[in-house]
Amino acid sequence: MLYIEGSSFEEQLQALKIVAGGQRMQLVLWLYPESRCNELADFRPLHSPTYEPVTTYADGTSATALGPVYCSLDAFDKLNQHQHDISKACDSIALYPENTSTWIACIIGHEGMTLIKDVKLFSRLKAHGLPASDTPPAWW
Repeated sequence: MLYIEGSSFEEQLQALKIVAGGQRMQLVLWLYPESRCNELADFRPLHSPTYEPVTTYADGTSATALGPVYCSLDAFDKLNQHQHDISKACDSIALYPENTSTWIACIIGHEGMTLIKDVKLFSRLKAHGLPASDTPPAWW
């Protein structure tokens, strides 16, 4: 696992773009359980198929998913434009390869953390100036 701590929202989105690398990938917004949002940045409620959530809650509460939306410059622009609403409503934004239900990278905004499962992307992220680390921060 790679960790990018404390970067701006734009840098977090940049990390997801780098991971996507022009491949067919999908983005899913994971809402806080108490969120009443039912559409955000052209993402709509996801009823099926099931995607692996980023966060699991101890009380068994499930997060609501919006999406999926295919990765594109337009999709990333919309996320950037709705940063304020996303920060209020979303627990995380996750990236999934097409036809896969397991996320490969995610942004956890309230933690100021981006997680990337593929450690082979370390040098590519660093080359783009992102402060990636293969060691989790002490507080994590």
